[in-house]
Amino acid sequence: MQNPWLIILSLLPWLTGVCCAQPPSEQVRYMADSQDYVDAINNNSANSTLEASNLLVLKQLDKSYHHEYVSLARIQYFMDQGEAVCVANKIATPERSAKYIFSHPVNVHISHRLYQQQTLPPPPPEVLNQQGEIISLNDLFAAQPLQTILLPFQRSFGEALDQQIALVPNKNKVIYQGGDLHDSEVDMFIKQRGDYLLTYPTTIYANDRALRNISMRSYAIAGQPKYIISRVMCANTPQTQVHIQKVNQALKRLYVGSELLDTHLQWLPDAEHDTISTYFQQATDVIRH
Repeated sequence: MQNPWLIILSLLPWLTGVCCAQPPSEQVRYMADSQDYVDAINNNSANSTLEASNLLVLKQLDKSYHHEYVSLARIQYFMDQGEAVCVANKIATPERSAKYIFSHPVNVHISHRLYQQQTLPPPPPEVLNQQGEIISLNDLFAAQPLQTILLPFQRSFGEALDQQIALVPNKNKVIYQGGDLHDSEVDMFIKQRGDYLLTYPTTIYANDRALRNISMRSYAIAGQPKYIISRVMCANTPQTQVHIQKVNQALKRLYVGSELLDTHLQWLPDAEHDTISTYFQQATDVIRH
């Protein structure tokens, strides 16, 4: 007959695990593919709405998070491997939502516009609707087959625009990657490496010094939402689930006050304040109540 003490000893590790199981410890890594963004967060020094709003959220949490500069392809690799990685400033597209988890809204942006230097031929009238909006990107490049659009590598513009971009022929796309994407796109736009730039108005405002000598046209794109929401996006792991809960609790507290909205307004011209205030309230209303 087997010694009962040997049986008990053999079961002890399992019993300890069952009786004393602890919730997953929160060991989350934050990554970004913008060195400027990483430096701003790690140095607690914001130069844009994106940086200021995320710093504000991080300050509400019970620990600090050092941010790492990593290429977009590597970030996606780590997340797809199940690493406890989070990335700020991401749009919750259906494809991403099927794989990753997201926070409540952190940033509310006025939707992307299409920018063009005035020295270049404007879009022909037939690709504009009565409101002066681009009817579709595919129509634009069918009418201007020699023109090009600057697009970042693997960045989503939201579901509706992503679908339009997929229909634009590859010969009309100038894809860029590496470095700070926002700086890269503005630099390439100034140097006319592409004819059109699709970006947020906030990116243009944030680079007003670099663009001060550039005369531009800009166009809304018909049928697009008036505003875009960006969030914290994380790989779906036990650690990040705990972390997203804490981020959401912090955001709910910030929605009650005015500090997060004020952070948005700080980096916008006065003419946009009423617009973004309305969009911010719409984006957060259900969560606040």
